[in-house]
Amino acid sequence: MVSDLEGDSLGFSLVSSSSGIYTMPTYSIDPITGVVQVLALQQGLLAINLEVQEYRNGTPIGRS
Repeated sequence: MVSDLEGDSLGFSLVSSSSGIYTMPTYSIDPITGVVQVLALQQGLLAINLEVQEYRNGTPIGRS
């Protein structure tokens, strides 16, 4: 698992775009490393919104 500078564990997920003008490409994400792999591109404006969850000793303490 990835850690931040304070030693807290980080988890990653993708969230939908809040704007209707963007399209999410077909993708996969590793929830532990945050590595995103785009599997198929479409034409248009693409958006990938990444959410980072922060955990201290297994307890969620924040997200952005």
